[in-house]
Amino acid sequence: MTDSSAAEMAEVACPACGHRGVPERIVRGVRAVYTCIGCGMGVALRVEGDVPVDAASLGLVLTPLAPPRVFIAEASQGLRDTFTELLAQDDPDASPVICASGADLLTECTRLFRISDRPQIVVLDLALPVVDGKNAALMLRALEDAFDVSPPVPLLFYTAKPCDQTLERLISYTGEARYVQRPEAAGQDEVAEALKAELDR
Repeated sequence: MTDSSAAEMAEVACPACGHRGVPERIVRGVRAVYTCIGCGMGVALRVEGDVPVDAASLGLVLTPLAPPRVFIAEASQGLRDTFTELLAQDDPDASPVICASGADLLTECTRLFRISDRPQIVVLDLALPVVDGKNAALMLRALEDAFDVSPPVPLLFYTAKPCDQTLERLISYTGEARYVQRPEAAGQDEVAEALKAELDR
């Protein structure tokens, strides 16, 4: 929601493009995103009442506000590449964020949450190294609470195992989640196509 209080701000020079003007202010929860009307670059600041805290005190930097993207957390380089190629067939500009482990996924999501941005959807293999998919999903929901991200980021789980009570409880607890079973003995192309078909539903 655009906040009309932006008009009360002084004119500033964008450090990215040099354009001078009053930046657009969009409030998302307890954060405000100030966007340069010249180049579209933006910075997110925490808001205390109507007064934004200085970005430097939060370690935030000017960053492009990119369109929402698909995140895929998968250990196999081959499957990640195949899935990326399938997405590019529909949208040549598609650029999914690739994560090789649950830890990588949490790191990349945190970077977006800090600037009041978010993934469009997370495609998540439950059998991830370092931090597995189940724990990554639970930690992601905790991060969303910490950064006031709402609604929750949709999750698409997949694994070679059938959906059992444990997975059903995980889906119920995380909410905004669904599941695809990897076809038995399927190659990378088949798995990628099954995931892409579920995204297109």
